[in-house]
Amino acid sequence: MTAAASDLLALAKPRITALVVFTTAIGLWLAPRGYLAFKSGLFPRAVGVVLVVATVSYLLDVLAAFSSPDLAKAIHPFLIIAPAIGEVWMVVYLLVWGVRTPHVTGRGPIAP
Repeated sequence: MTAAASDLLALAKPRITALVVFTTAIGLWLAPRGYLAFKSGLFPRAVGVVLVVATVSYLLDVLAAFSSPDLAKAIHPFLIIAPAIGEVWMVVYLLVWGVRTPHVTGRGPIAP
């Protein structure tokens, strides 16, 4: 390896590490969001399931990148499908239909 290539690799390492940390944080954020979407009943349950699957997908992608970079390059196109579907579905659902509001059947007394 030449000195220039070594210097270039040294400059790229912090960016790669930051990308892995960012990807892990985004992946972990999808788990509670998916769980809440599933349990609340304000969104279709399938959105919650896809978001939780997206969490597992993100974490498998990061794990594969660390353990076997060649394997990571091979499976990355498949692992990115669930996050893409889940995140886009959630945004489109919110923009087009909004959140389902619970139907109030009767009004109770107003508290003082």
